[in-house]
Amino acid sequence: MTRAQRQSRGELTRQQILDAATEHFARHGYAGARIEAIAEDAHLSGPALLYHYKDKRRLYVATLERAFAGLAEDLSRTLAQDAPLADRIEAAVSVWVDFMAARPAVARIVLREGAGASPELAEDFAPIAAPLLAMLDRIYEEGRRTRVFRDDPVEPLHLVSAVVGTSVFFTAAIPTLLPRLDFDPLDPERLEAHRRELLTIVRRLLGLRAPRLITGGNP
Repeated sequence: MTRAQRQSRGELTRQQILDAATEHFARHGYAGARIEAIAEDAHLSGPALLYHYKDKRRLYVATLERAFAGLAEDLSRTLAQDAPLADRIEAAVSVWVDFMAARPAVARIVLREGAGASPELAEDFAPIAAPLLAMLDRIYEEGRRTRVFRDDPVEPLHLVSAVVGTSVFFTAAIPTLLPRLDFDPLDPERLEAHRRELLTIVRRLLGLRAPRLITGGNP
């Protein structure tokens, strides 16, 4: 086997580990997830998994890094489009909805760990969140400078709370808390309704014009 083949095989193994870890962390939380169970689902032994990720904390951080790095890349590309700021914001909201729909396990992790992450894990998450918060700051600076926003838009972290909280609860909490409703957040009609509602929330908080109807994907 060539070096390139070994690297490719190793990368495939790491992706399988992260896929399994995402599901276990979503189902059991950081404290409840077991390395042995994650390894079994990845078709590995515990020692083989630890060859790639030396302990559970590093595996957890790698799981979050993979998920949110993809989100940061998609948002950065969307916000860099040559379009009016209001249109770019609407498109970014749609990217976020698609992200949650494609990764409901990540929504469950955010819901579960957001209320009880240890100080150590919170420190690990800070650099993951930093690029997203930096993008938010740039949006606000441009919106104020170009007067696209109203004179007193909601504070940035309040906007994040409204957007993230709404989507995470919609995706991860309602099906769990109200199972008898047979609520499927990934049903296309429900998802598009959620997208429209979230666009309306963002428009009102920032004082933007009524949003265009966006039906998913990047512009």
